[in-house]
Amino acid sequence: MQIGWVTSNSKFGPGQGVGDTFDSYAFDGSRVRKWNISAEDYGEKWEEGDIIGCCIDLDEGCLEFFRNGRSMGVAYRKIQIGPGIVYFPAISLQQKEGVIAIYGSTPLIYPVEGFNPIQEPPHKALASVTYLLDSTSKLLSLMDSRAVAPDNGPEISHEAVLMEAGKILIPCLTSFFTNSYVVDAKLIPFLKALCEAENMNVNRSHLRPSARVTKNSTSCSNNTQKMNTFLDLIWSFTERSYLKDWTNTLVTRLASKFQHNLRPLLLEFSQQKDAILILHSLLNHTKLRHFLMTHVLFEGIKFPLFMNIKLPSNGSTSFWETDPSIKLNTRAYTAAVNRISNGINSLEEMQVDMLLTLLDDSDGSSTQHSSRRIFLDKFRLLRRQFYALYRVESFKSPGSPVFLLWPFFLRLLRVLELLWPREIGSPIPDVVPSAKFYDGSISYYDIDRLGGVLLYLFKTFLNELERRFGVSQLAMLTQIDTRQDAHSVVDSTTSTFRNLTGPMDLNIEPYSDQLETTGTTQNTRQIEHSMDAQSFLSDILDGLILFYHIANRTDSLTDCINLSQNRVKDIVQCLTETKDTIKCFHSSSKHEPDVLKALESSYNVLLEHLHHATSHLAALHAMRYPCRHSWLFKVVLNTMVTSAEDENLFNFVPEFYLDCLLDMLKTLSFEAKPTFVSLEETPDRNQLTQRAVQFICEHVDDQRIRIAKAKDTLLIALLDIVTTPNLVEVLHAIPKASQMNMIKFLLQPYENRAWASSNWILVRIWHGSQASFASSGHWSQYHKYKLKPRPLSYPINPPGLECDPYPSYPLQELIQSILTSESELAISFLNSVLNQLNWAFSEFIGMLQELQNASNRQERVLVESRQLKICATCFDLTLALLRVLEMVSTLALPVFVSPDEPKSYFLLARLCQLLCQVLNRASSQDGCFHHITTLEIPGLENVEHLPILTATCGIILAILKEDIENFKEEITVPLSVSVPKVSKTLLVEPSFQLSSFTFLTEENPHLFSLKYYKEHIKPEEMAKVSKMLTMLTHYHHILSQTNAVPVDEDEMCTICFAFPISTVFEPCKHHSCRACITHHLMNCKDCFFCKSLITKVVDDEGNVIFDTDQMQQLHDV
Repeated sequence: MQIGWVTSNSKFGPGQGVGDTFDSYAFDGSRVRKWNISAEDYGEKWEEGDIIGCCIDLDEGCLEFFRNGRSMGVAYRKIQIGPGIVYFPAISLQQKEGVIAIYGSTPLIYPVEGFNPIQEPPHKALASVTYLLDSTSKLLSLMDSRAVAPDNGPEISHEAVLMEAGKILIPCLTSFFTNSYVVDAKLIPFLKALCEAENMNVNRSHLRPSARVTKNSTSCSNNTQKMNTFLDLIWSFTERSYLKDWTNTLVTRLASKFQHNLRPLLLEFSQQKDAILILHSLLNHTKLRHFLMTHVLFEGIKFPLFMNIKLPSNGSTSFWETDPSIKLNTRAYTAAVNRISNGINSLEEMQVDMLLTLLDDSDGSSTQHSSRRIFLDKFRLLRRQFYALYRVESFKSPGSPVFLLWPFFLRLLRVLELLWPREIGSPIPDVVPSAKFYDGSISYYDIDRLGGVLLYLFKTFLNELERRFGVSQLAMLTQIDTRQDAHSVVDSTTSTFRNLTGPMDLNIEPYSDQLETTGTTQNTRQIEHSMDAQSFLSDILDGLILFYHIANRTDSLTDCINLSQNRVKDIVQCLTETKDTIKCFHSSSKHEPDVLKALESSYNVLLEHLHHATSHLAALHAMRYPCRHSWLFKVVLNTMVTSAEDENLFNFVPEFYLDCLLDMLKTLSFEAKPTFVSLEETPDRNQLTQRAVQFICEHVDDQRIRIAKAKDTLLIALLDIVTTPNLVEVLHAIPKASQMNMIKFLLQPYENRAWASSNWILVRIWHGSQASFASSGHWSQYHKYKLKPRPLSYPINPPGLECDPYPSYPLQELIQSILTSESELAISFLNSVLNQLNWAFSEFIGMLQELQNASNRQERVLVESRQLKICATCFDLTLALLRVLEMVSTLALPVFVSPDEPKSYFLLARLCQLLCQVLNRASSQDGCFHHITTLEIPGLENVEHLPILTATCGIILAILKEDIENFKEEITVPLSVSVPKVSKTLLVEPSFQLSSFTFLTEENPHLFSLKYYKEHIKPEEMAKVSKMLTMLTHYHHILSQTNAVPVDEDEMCTICFAFPISTVFEPCKHHSCRACITHHLMNCKDCFFCKSLITKVVDDEGNVIFDTDQMQQLHDV
């Protein structure tokens, strides 16, 4: 963004804005530079909400810019002036940038002495309004005087004088109130003076809302007598259409004043308090309150603006000076947080008090809804509007109305805490009744339920709903919810946002609630002047849960605090290093003044950055309300638990409840992380965390949850749990049954489900274990070597797993128990893993071949970044699948080598086949893998020998563990000794190449070798690799001597042409090798050749490999 002045001769185009031409001048606060063709350092960095003054002196030919009323110095002197040269204010913007330009239509917030605004103030109107307001003030003073009788006439009361004079004054006065300048300059100060009369000033906010709630805070008696009289006159002598115009102008100007803090460093919020005070005084007038709530206050996002608290971005505290005494720094920081919190609380109390006024339920009548009822209708509309904005991606950027949800949520949550004990007479509930999700009392418009679309759920569970509500009540509910679905927000989103003229314009029509559809309008108005308190508060509570979900997904306070803390730590580390460097220069004999000056300048810059970072972090910490969140956490968790016990009606729970559970678990886990400053913990944090983790583990495979988004949410939650060390410990503490349910879900076959996330979870459970090969160190720090040893800093593992390994040994024991005890589950799971590994590695190699062909062409070939991302993803998936196979091979080796399970031989043979293929591709010096790794293509940095070869080597060591232990290197094994089963399976694999295995340890400066990675591969691991290679070399020599006689081609399997025929199918009598038919029968029961059903398979020794009758008997058992 560049703002400044241009002449009428300026010409702009693509890439050229204000300041980019000879006759235009601009200031850019983002880059802190001034522009006139070329750029120069100038001014201060601006931030969102700053007010930039642009002043031009045509007498002296100077340009000067101001930030929040403070001059940044003269930017340009001797600009072009003279005949024919006219200057205009101008601005250049990029996407997602916005500005409000004030030319004088309203009083300048920071006027500069000696300069005038471009737009001339309405002096005549101001003089007239001043006279009229003075007359009105004198008229209002009659309230304090007694009525007197004229000399020749009856006594006249001052009320009569007020009415007659007001009938003349008010229409004249209100005719000026549509002018924003008049409202800002005259009306708002006049209203403020009335509010402050008779001690109704900001000081009344010393009472906490919890104390004020015991009295009727919405009574007009809270206003002064003059204010009430003035509002009565306004109400009596102003047309309703005209009343809407000027009250809308007034509320808009109050909202504009509320957004800017004139003295942010003092945390007084004086301008914000004045705006709240004036607005609250208007709302204390019952009739005007109803009018404002219905027609003005909830148009767009005006009201949520008044619930916001804008904190100073910097300057409130600086607590860290790189002093070794961290306690002193922390103490100063805590004091700063408390100071900010006290300032926030003083303003929040006024906001909450105003909200309590809007929730008055005693001001209704037979013809007028109460304020509470109006607020509920508007609240439902706001809930719908914010959800629609949340679903539009372009409205998730900073400055979007969605970012007002968090403060609005906090203020409403506080009001709920105050009202519930007062009006219900019981403690605040910790659960939303599950019946509200399907009884039609709350409208969820187009929000999905866990079980799917609402109409589908009504049809599916019609009988159960009839038993709950009866036929007549169910018919009414079905009609209501069908109409709700017909008015879906999704269908209106396009038209809604096409008409957006600004961030405060939302054109979603309000939805008539249930009570207005279940009877005549006359009857409804007669009985709806008051509401059931519990039903109202439950509706607000449900809406707050949705607000919490939207606010966390767009502007998570936890994420902001985490990022700010990391930034502070980084700056402190840089400061410490710079300070040590300066000390070294002072103590050394060499004197380099230029270097020392540069270091000191860097030190000062870092101190300024630290000052801003700690101020921002302190403001974020002051916004935490752990006690309020604790209660809301309990509500969400208890609601999910009780709803899950409600049989099939658990399907009706809105999906955002599950999202909230994940958001809250993330917040609780963040509190458990060690930080340099102690935070106030959420009450019952450990208990809430354990219950949330247990719920996720128990329902991760709940068949009642049908929508894909909810299933993905549960998988993401599990991945967060196993990735966070403190949550892993909580996972170990939940009941074994819950852990077992989670593990069985993860070990389901990968077909027809989101298997990649499940696979990452299994990798996290395993990686870093003592039995895992070359994975004990920090995953994101290692030295990688290409062609010749040289250090680089690329991750050894997929980017999603760049964190310290934290293996879970209790969960590994459960995995071992399940895989060894449930053979069918183990076989189907491993078969699916091998299938996915075959697919992922094949796709990866295919893409590498395309890249190799493109690089070998003489002409220039462009490769899409999307293709590179897919290639890198396939490589990451291959690594993860290999690590899972390493875990299974280590923990449950009998699954591959059990003589009692016929399919174990096939799994072992297929595993050896895939391992040989991976090694052959990765070790080939002329292959595409080696070619691409030498090119160092951006986006494929993690494609390297080390990660894939260490994972493959780990699997081979695991399956050959027993053979390696029994092999004696110092003893010469005769050729007559039989080769162990597992080693033989690997060696007889047609794709086995001994050179691919010896490639692992060959020392060649131009090739890869595990020996180059001594920091990551332990000596005992290298010893196992060496012994394994020695054993394979010896056994390979034995098999090459015994298998010297070639097999007749007619006796080879016609499916794979790798093994001889060894099985016969019944009843068709066709034949193949054992490996092919075993693999085929795991997915299909038809013959390869004739497609007839295979009932039995017998090998060449007469052993029955497959029998449908035996399988049926086992299944029955």
